[in-house]
Amino acid sequence: MKKRLIILTILCCFFITCNKSDDDISIPIIETLSVDESNHIGVWVTGSLRKPQNGFIQDHGFVFYPYRYYYDKPDFNSVSKFTLGSSNQNSFTFEGVYAKDFVKDRKYAVRAFAKFNDQVYYGEEIEFVSHVESELNLSFKPDTVNIGDTISISGLYLNPRNWVDSIGFDNINVMPFAVSDTAMKAIVPQGLKKNQFKLKINVANTDVYTNNTLTINPPRIDSVSQSKVVSLNEIDIYGINFSTVGEVKIGGKSVNSYNYKMKIVSDSLLKIRIPREISSGELSTTFKYLDQEITYDGIFEGILPTIHSFYPKEVWYNDTLFIKGKNLTLVYNFNHPLTNHYNLNNTVFSRTDSLIKLIIKEPFSKGKIQAKYNDEIVYSEEDVQWLSPSINSISKHTIYAQDHLILYGRNFIRGMTIHIGDAKHYNMVMDSIKASFLPNAKAGEYNIRLSHEQNAFDTITNIKIKVLSPEIIDVNPKTFTRNQKIHISTKNINPEHNPEFSIANQSCEIIERIGDDFIIKYNPIEKMEGETKLTIKHGLASFTFNEELNLHDPWEYVGSTKFYGNAEYIGMWNEKPTLIDKGRRVMQFSPSNENWSVYSEINIPEYLITSAIHNDDLMLVYHNNKKQISSYSMLNKKLNVLDNSGIQNYLEEVYSFTFDNSFYIGSGTSLAKFDFEKQSWTAQSFPYENVDYSDPSICFVSNNTLYVMFTWAVSGGNEFKKFWKCNLETKKWTKLSNKIPDFREDRTSVFYNGNAYIIHEGANSKRGFHVYNPEQDKWTEYAPPPGIGNKYHTFIVDDYLYFACYDWKPNAYSTYKIHLNQLVSINNN
Repeated sequence: MKKRLIILTILCCFFITCNKSDDDISIPIIETLSVDESNHIGVWVTGSLRKPQNGFIQDHGFVFYPYRYYYDKPDFNSVSKFTLGSSNQNSFTFEGVYAKDFVKDRKYAVRAFAKFNDQVYYGEEIEFVSHVESELNLSFKPDTVNIGDTISISGLYLNPRNWVDSIGFDNINVMPFAVSDTAMKAIVPQGLKKNQFKLKINVANTDVYTNNTLTINPPRIDSVSQSKVVSLNEIDIYGINFSTVGEVKIGGKSVNSYNYKMKIVSDSLLKIRIPREISSGELSTTFKYLDQEITYDGIFEGILPTIHSFYPKEVWYNDTLFIKGKNLTLVYNFNHPLTNHYNLNNTVFSRTDSLIKLIIKEPFSKGKIQAKYNDEIVYSEEDVQWLSPSINSISKHTIYAQDHLILYGRNFIRGMTIHIGDAKHYNMVMDSIKASFLPNAKAGEYNIRLSHEQNAFDTITNIKIKVLSPEIIDVNPKTFTRNQKIHISTKNINPEHNPEFSIANQSCEIIERIGDDFIIKYNPIEKMEGETKLTIKHGLASFTFNEELNLHDPWEYVGSTKFYGNAEYIGMWNEKPTLIDKGRRVMQFSPSNENWSVYSEINIPEYLITSAIHNDDLMLVYHNNKKQISSYSMLNKKLNVLDNSGIQNYLEEVYSFTFDNSFYIGSGTSLAKFDFEKQSWTAQSFPYENVDYSDPSICFVSNNTLYVMFTWAVSGGNEFKKFWKCNLETKKWTKLSNKIPDFREDRTSVFYNGNAYIIHEGANSKRGFHVYNPEQDKWTEYAPPPGIGNKYHTFIVDDYLYFACYDWKPNAYSTYKIHLNQLVSINNN
């Protein structure tokens, strides 16, 4: 208000001091009095006007323009105006608020004006700083353009006197041209990053943005140098706006790779290479341009390489297969014939766009050539195949089963199978013209057939061969027992290969062969009795003897043994067999019910080394940190620890026995004696023999003589045995007969009435049974108990020989028996 009072005072002074009346002036007198306020609302300006008496004010108001924009009078048609219209008053003041076309913090000028008789008259110029931020009316056209187009920008005060420095197209600044107060022009530059943006005009270091938005047209494809394409084709694309393109994808695959980049030749020419791994059929074309993406369909069509022909039609090792076609440089491998760069089988060694040379190293099945292109397969029209082998002659036309046969022919190859009937033969000594092998076929007459493991060929030849059938003429005896020798007469048996014999589907052991005559043994695992038949098998050829044979099995199955495994049989006490089982229980066998029962429990470590019985005491040697000997009273069931000083230097492989009121422990040919009366040990001095031993497998005393069989193993799993006797009075060792039966790992023995009864593991883990008479130094073989297994124990009660064991079939502890008068001798000499 204070400012307004000052203005009124000035106006009063003006009218008082004025000497002339309105009749004395011929043109209007216009004054720009003041800029009252300039804030964010607008600019408040005041002016005054006196007109001639005989005149009419057509318009009056204020004009605004940048400070110092005009050196003289402003251009009424170009400046911003605030008009108040016509007036008939002779003298008056006027005011108004204007808020358009200002840029904040810029300096502007204002003048009052009056239009009289079509002439514009101005008052004085007053400058001010704008605090208004108004929207300038800046615009351009066209608003959708291509790179390189010219656009026209219209607005106010664009003359260079207003210091228009540049025009900003997003991230690129360009200089305008054809600049006037109300218009200028600019060319749309390359290198933009966005698709849409407002133009930024820098006027006197101040950025002003246009009202409308500029849109850059997407790239446009007008034509291509080639529309049907395969991978790696070089293509020219013609169109517009290619300078905006950052990436091109064909069929979803980028044309750029680690060794290739597309080339933008100009805004209208783009060079690309079709990427790998495209599919056949219509391919989409995608441009990533500026910050946008656009996809075109129907520009390109993916096609496949083609195979027109090939030769030869049949190939063999090291042949060259010539394949003709188009675009073959893009074929990187073959599914048929299969190529592999790692193990040097079928290999491409030469490749052009129209010819591939393939070296054949591996057989293949008949079929069309299959070339791999991207994820698709290109096929030939005709089949290529491996050159089939042929047979010219054979070494013999009639053969035994498993006889030696030689084929003569051509084109034999590794992986070839020779078929004789249903029999297939893979193993052979072979080159390209000769194949030697052992036929294994059923009896009959056949055409020889040749095939290959990779189906390279399958040919039935016209060469015939006859396979003889083995036959059994006679068997003697026809009634036999286990391990008894059986004499068999045969015919049509290959003299160089033994056949297989079986009775009731259980194999027999061939003991001897003389021509077509065989001596076999039969020892079935399970107990058998009754009639059965003998079969001979020679390869796949077989023959069954038509007469019934009779197996006599003298052993009787008692039942399942009821003690823990790894039991230690000790001997007879109180006329009952006695042992200590793994559960540290003293067990006794009752002849009445033929079963084991617990007599007592004994507290000793699990590992029992050896044992014996003396009167009513069990003599036990076991480990308890060191070797320990104790006696266990069977009467009061108490354990008594004895002197152990005499046994510490003995090995683990020891044997023991009682003799002459003493307990002996032996290791090899050295013995230690424990005197029951003196309760002390005495080392026995025996003549040393250079015996290579490990396990004392059999030990018994007869007529003041100790008998021991030593066994040791050598490489290959073979075992060697030596049988010795030692006169306990003269302390002299003597080696016995070398004709020792074929004992294996598991064995057990009992000495009774002057004979040692020994049951052992024999050939093929089956059991054997021998009786040794020490007086005669004679071994006699008898029919063994059935079964296969281990953990053997044997004893005699009431003239019955009992045999307890663990049977692998039927996975149980079993007991068998036989009366000594019913032993069946096997005369195998």
